[in-house]
Amino acid sequence: PYWGNMFRPLDDPGYPWLGLWTTLPIMGVWYWCTDQVIVQRALGAKNNVHAKAGSILAGFLKILPIFIMVMPGMIARVLYADSIACPDPESCVYHCDNE
Repeated sequence: PYWGNMFRPLDDPGYPWLGLWTTLPIMGVWYWCTDQVIVQRALGAKNNVHAKAGSILAGFLKILPIFIMVMPGMIARVLYADSIACPDPESCVYHCDNE
C-alpha cells in the first residue's frame, strides 16, 4: 500500500528504514572503495605481474561480501526449508504475495 514511501516505521517487517539507511551506505562504500583499490594496485605496481596479482586480489575482495552474506542465506534456505522457505501455500501468499 505504501511502496513509494521512503520512511517506513521502525517496526516494519519488510523494510525498516533504519536498516536501509545504515546498511546501504556501508555496502556502497565497500563497493566503490574496492574499485579504487583495484585501480591503485594496478597503477602503483612495480611491473605487470604485480599489477595483475594486485587486481586479482582486489577483485577477490570485491566479491567477498557475496560469500559472507548471500551464500549462508542460500545454504540456510536449503537446509531449513520448513522454517525459512514457505512451508505451505498460505504462508507464501501472506509473506511473498506469491502462490
